[in-house]
Amino acid sequence: MDKESQKERFLKESSSAFGMDKMNQETIQALEDIENGNLYGEFSSVEELTEDLIN
Repeated sequence: MDKESQKERFLKESSSAFGMDKMNQETIQALEDIENGNLYGEFSSVEELTEDLIN
């Protein structure tokens, strides 16, 4: 299965798992950013993110 087919399958399975008929453009862009390594934010580790979520 090529990368584009994998992505389409993931989007389809993920959207149905959360009860959505289809994902909006913002969600699709976020998934593409993750796939391409275009991540940003104030957290430099999972621990920092977790700490912020707890507090």
